[in-house]
This record gives sequence, C-alpha cells and structure tokens, in this order.
Amino acid sequence: MRKPHGTRRAFGSALGAAALLGLAPLALAQDFPVRGKPIRIVVGFTAGGGTDAQARIVAQKLGEVLDTSVIVDNKPGASTMLAANEVSRAQPDGYTLLYAPSSTMAQNPHTFAQVPYDPFKDFTAISMGGRGPLVLSLSTSVPVNNVKELVAYVKAHPDKVSYASFGAGTSSHIYGEAFVKKTGIDAVHIPYKGGSDAAKDLIGGRVQYMFDSASSAIITASTGKVKILAVAANARIAALPDVPTFAEQG
Repeated sequence: MRKPHGTRRAFGSALGAAALLGLAPLALAQDFPVRGKPIRIVVGFTAGGGTDAQARIVAQKLGEVLDTSVIVDNKPGASTMLAANEVSRAQPDGYTLLYAPSSTMAQNPHTFAQVPYDPFKDFTAISMGGRGPLVLSLSTSVPVNNVKELVAYVKAHPDKVSYASFGAGTSSHIYGEAFVKKTGIDAVHIPYKGGSDAAKDLIGGRVQYMFDSASSAIITASTGKVKILAVAANARIAALPDVPTFAEQG
C-alpha cells in the first residue's frame, strides 16, 4: 500500500494485525471499506506458488473481518518489481495492498541498478505474513540422494544440468547462484515468473533442481517426482524433520 498519512496509516497497521490474527478490526475509520468497493491484494508471482497461497489465505480472512470482497491480483515479473511499482502508484486509500516477500523491499534495491519505487517512501508495512527457509528440491530424474552426490553429478555433466528460480534476482535465484559459486559447479539458470511455474517444470523433469520455499516444496514432493535434499537454515525444521541442513551434509 502506498504510504498514507494520519489515521489512514494507523488504520492500515491495525487492520493488518487484525486480519492475520483473526481479530475484529479497530474502529479507526468508520467509512472503510465502502460497501461494494473491493480491496485488491497484488502479488508479484503467478498463481499457485507459496506467496500467492499465503495472500489468498489473508484475502479470505480479511474479507471475513471487513465483510467485503478482497481479491488477489497476480502481476508477475521483474522480481516482483512490476507488482510493487503498480501498488506504489495506486491511491493511498487502503484499497490496494501488496503481498510480497521481504526481498521486494530489502533485496531488490541492492540487486538492481534501477528500482521503480522507494521502499521507505512509497509503502507502509502492515504485518509479516509468514517466514521460513528455502530448501533444495531435486527432480527424481536425477539419480542422487544428497548434496554431495548432486555436486558430483553436476560436475560430471557440465552444461547439462539446469536449475529453476522464481525469477531473476529473487531469493531463489540468489541462493542458486550462491550454491553454484560455493560448490564450483556449472549449472544453467532458468528464471520463471513465479514458484508455481518453476515447480511444474521441476516435476516434469525439464529442470533438475531449484531452491524453493519449504511449504511449496512439500507439495511438489508429494507428487513423487521431486525430493527435498537440504534445508537452507541453521537447524532442521519441524515440517521436514528428516531433511538435513546443508551444514549437516558438509
């Protein structure tokens, strides 16, 4: 949401907390929302990915709390900058919100030479929607079972292995490049406009691996076509207790 002033700013913060926690909104703006005027949540990825799924949960709860229509509008591309730019130019009236990963505000300004919005001047943070590490997901078409075996496999097949990402400059891409540099492998980066499109090609074996959110990776792994090799965190996570961290695998 573009940065509003006065009571609008206070209402935005209170509303975000109320929506996510399932509480009744504080009566800070009696005329909001106007009946029949929908609230739009813009997401910078294609439908079906982890960020999109979270946004739809928020939209449903927000609609229940405010008794109004809340829609999710997917605007993928340019590492979420297309979506962020659109929201930054919207009227600061609370009807246009942005649901995005932290990289949109904290990472993009340092990754790209030109960013069409100012994270500090154009937006007001409402609430954190969720948090969690990325994991390394692998197509089962690759005959390996751990990170060391994957590195050896890629080195034995130079220019034959590709990895997917949510898009150029996204956290998925940066983790992928860091993995390439750290291990000295030669893998081809294939950027997508969101995690769902990348996951489809991972399931289909058209790309060999990707760094994905844990929640999305669990879903793709349930197809039997993808396995999760490692968690990019300091410790194992409750959702994947049997998947070791990178540190555990040396």
